Amino acid sequence: MENQEKMDNTVFTEKRLIKGKEYNVKETTCDLYAYSIIEDKEIKAGAKVLLIGMNPRGDKPISQEQTSGRDAAYTLEPTRRNAIINWDNYAKENGLKQLETLTTINLFAERTHDSIKLNKLIKKATNDYLNETIIGSENKDKIKQEVSNASFIILAWGNFNFNTNETLHDYSSFLKKLLLNKIDNLYCLGINKNGSPKHSSRVGNNALIQIDREMLDAMLP
Repeated sequence: MENQEKMDNTVFTEKRLIKGKEYNVKETTCDLYAYSIIEDKEIKAGAKVLLIGMNPRGDKPISQEQTSGRDAAYTLEPTRRNAIINWDNYAKENGLKQLETLTTINLFAERTHDSIKLNKLIKKATNDYLNETIIGSENKDKIKQEVSNASFIILAWGNFNFNTNETLHDYSSFLKKLLLNKIDNLYCLGINKNGSPKHSSRVGNNALIQIDREMLDAMLP
């Protein structure tokens, strides 16, 4: 595990902007998993959308845009901002509910500064450490709970190969079994060349597409 300050299970709420509109951002962090809930205060009885990313990044949660300029410190970062904009654009075009909440969880509980470091940790980890710490047994329980609760799910973990070892293959099977129960309400923000879902930080505003069984099989072989 990387050298980093341990985090207690804490919850804090901030306000962030998307195109000038204010959202509540509630972050929950601990050493076992990280997740967040973003709420549009103006929408009642709207869509409850779940975003599944790769892993938490940096030494601590960062919800603001990391650029200079007016309102940059108050603008939600691209990963979740793009998911919200894409959902609302898609919903308008297809007669679906506008987003009320976006809950974000991750495939892996391990916090790293980038995906390269995560992949290095995975390659050198024992199967037990990979399963219990990098994936995280509590994180798997959280994924199961949030998938069950979600109205709609966006897969957005980016380029990743589950076929590198038996533990990851088993994890892929676990995820696919959960997500097949939601196959009519599964989405992504585009497809990489290897069939994995694109990361939400690297897409435009009209990238959302529905996932069918063949696409899900490619994402989770």
